[in-house]
Amino acid sequence: GLGLFGKQLWLKLRARRKGAVSAQSDKAPSDVANLYEIAASMQDFFQKTANPGDVLASEEFQRGVRLLEKPTLATEKVLEYCTGGNHIISCMALRALLARERSDAHIAALIDNLDQLGGWPYYFALQVIALSEQPVLGAVLVKAQEWWTEYKVFIQTTNDLIKRRLDKGEALSFGDHLGRLSIEGLDQVEKFLLLLEQQLARPFLDEINRHRAASLDVQSLNLVGRVWDQSCFQDVIIEHETTRQIVAKIEESLFSSPQRSVLLVGESGVGKSATLQLLFSRLHEDHWRVFQAGAVDIIAGQVYIGELEGRIQNLIKKLDVQKRVLWYIPNFHQLVFTGRHRYSTIGVLDMILPYIESGRIKIIGETHPAANEQIERDNKRVHTVLDIYKIEPLGDANALNLARRWAQTQLRDGEPPIADRIFREALHLSKQFLNSVAPPGNLFQFLKMAQRQLLIEGRAFSELRTDDLYRALSHLTGLPRSILDEQAGLDLNALRDLFHQRVLGQNEAIDCLVERVAMIKAGLTDPTRPFGVFLFAGPTGTGKTAMAKTLAEFLFGSPDRMIRLDMSEFQSADTVGRILGSEESPQSLASMIRKQPFSVILLDEFEKSDLAVWDLFLQVFDDGRMTDKSGTTSDFRHTIIIMTSNLGA
Repeated sequence: GLGLFGKQLWLKLRARRKGAVSAQSDKAPSDVANLYEIAASMQDFFQKTANPGDVLASEEFQRGVRLLEKPTLATEKVLEYCTGGNHIISCMALRALLARERSDAHIAALIDNLDQLGGWPYYFALQVIALSEQPVLGAVLVKAQEWWTEYKVFIQTTNDLIKRRLDKGEALSFGDHLGRLSIEGLDQVEKFLLLLEQQLARPFLDEINRHRAASLDVQSLNLVGRVWDQSCFQDVIIEHETTRQIVAKIEESLFSSPQRSVLLVGESGVGKSATLQLLFSRLHEDHWRVFQAGAVDIIAGQVYIGELEGRIQNLIKKLDVQKRVLWYIPNFHQLVFTGRHRYSTIGVLDMILPYIESGRIKIIGETHPAANEQIERDNKRVHTVLDIYKIEPLGDANALNLARRWAQTQLRDGEPPIADRIFREALHLSKQFLNSVAPPGNLFQFLKMAQRQLLIEGRAFSELRTDDLYRALSHLTGLPRSILDEQAGLDLNALRDLFHQRVLGQNEAIDCLVERVAMIKAGLTDPTRPFGVFLFAGPTGTGKTAMAKTLAEFLFGSPDRMIRLDMSEFQSADTVGRILGSEESPQSLASMIRKQPFSVILLDEFEKSDLAVWDLFLQVFDDGRMTDKSGTTSDFRHTIIIMTSNLGA
């Protein structure tokens, strides 16, 4: 029968190297011909050999080695033969390489091709690699292939290499090579190591275990939230001095002694996301990972009481700080109440706070000022465990400067800059109509919408004009240009006629609504309260709902922008949660206004609602805002609220 390198292995290796061609030489044709003649004459003998000593003892083999040792042949050419498709010539070239001058680069090239070498070539390659002056064990072992485990030559030769390198003083370590392996590759290396001599393999196996313990389980974490990958760092970051200062302070909290987690506080639009983007980019460069998951992600799919605790424990294990991962928690305040139920007052925040305090996990939370104040009232311990950093809105000059710099990055080469008056107009309009978002966020939101519309039309961003701003603003708010543009006229008689076409009579109510529209147009409404609050009293069928729909259609472009609440469904104090929002009522009035703050709200038969509901709306009428128990605020300043009643009809 065949020896160690029988036909089965030979055919397997040939299949793995399909398409490979024998290395060509710049030697004289006679030497090349002689080399291949020698290889052909040894074919049967080579397949039957069971020991590399038998190959070395062959006079034909030694004759081929001498041809490849000739000083007229460059070492690079010999390397080509080493990794070529002819295994006999490969062994000759590797043996010849022992007698030639070799550089670290030559040995590195040889190691790179180890996974392509058959049994005897692998043996001869390791004879060369063993002579390296640099550490090689980690680089060799991570090349382990599944089929190496099937043949003793790979196992014994690797054992011999480790012993020789140990005698040479090399540490039994992978160095930095494990980090380049996939999960499957790591499993394969471990499988091969288990076949080596135990005392030689143990340090490497222990290192694999430590690596696994410190490695992030991205696949499992992505089932809960999202591990940021390279695609998350593609956005252009326009840095500002304030942003750089805050990032530096956050880094100091996270990594200086004592290390502390962080809570970032600021209104929507002030630049929290940009600050975090800059921070995460720096962490990414330092080989840290970012895991993003909020309260909703953590409880998603929860079926039974008690399941949450186990889920949190599992998450803590996967996010251990030794794995160099930072947990980013948007809407941090939602953790306070998430997980609480009638059988337990312990929420998710209570569960993770001990791990944050001990430093086992490292987090950065994000919230807004009202919610931060609510957290401090509900759980004072939070502010002793976390470092709090507050971001204030930018002034007009800084917001304009950032907008100009960002716009410059969006222009193609050779395009003229956007006129400065366009930026000033955009700032003015965003402050007037998009003030539910703080600057510079409202300005960037506005400009990006205008940019998207230009892109759809096939126009360059440099062509941005005032008309484009008004079209973008109309798209964002639903308001017609006749309301938005101070220079455009508003035909109040036409609006009055529109109401009369939809509703018969009701002149007083129609005049009242038309006058309010005129005040909105003139910018004379109180900026801290809703656009308007009205009470329509009268019997059913007199046009109260029709007027609200007509107003929504004119002001915001569609009758669908009217939100109707049947207040007879809110006759007890516990129904307030359905307006503010809760886990049981996610589609609340508050959440709908957060998604679309430009709306008409119809509170039908308001007198039937509970006094607690009255108190809630009195707050809205006076302050223009609605705040839930977690501190989340909804902005009602761009709504018109119409209450209806049948009393006295």
